[in-house]
Amino acid sequence: MPPIPFVVGQWVRGDRFYGRTALIQEILEGPRHSVWLLGTRRIGKTSLLKQIEHLADATPNQRYFPVFWDFQGAEEPRELHLNFADALLDAEERLEALGIDLAEVEADDLFVSLGRLRRRLRARSLGLLLLCDEVEELI
Repeated sequence: MPPIPFVVGQWVRGDRFYGRTALIQEILEGPRHSVWLLGTRRIGKTSLLKQIEHLADATPNQRYFPVFWDFQGAEEPRELHLNFADALLDAEERLEALGIDLAEVEADDLFVSLGRLRRRLRARSLGLLLLCDEVEELI
């Protein structure tokens, strides 16, 4: 495998994103139910997650509803739940386009919120694609 170029700066997606085609295909079309993406700092993990979000959302007859969930700063379960609420707010327009009201999903408990979202999406023949960034915060 050729070396992956080292890029410094803000995450990229869309036309500015390049490479990793086989990995993206494996994530979006492969048989797995979960993938853990590991890499050193500044290697492009966030850009890859953002590109997957972009592609999954832009695909006609989409299979998944992507939610980019940044764990940064989540040192306690309450903070993790707040970060998930932020992720839902970022996805609110796309949820509304599917006829899902954010109020139907949000709950005082993170796992209740996740379950509600998953059920609402399943009713629309979509899987929930959680794109979790900065997961090492849980360590």
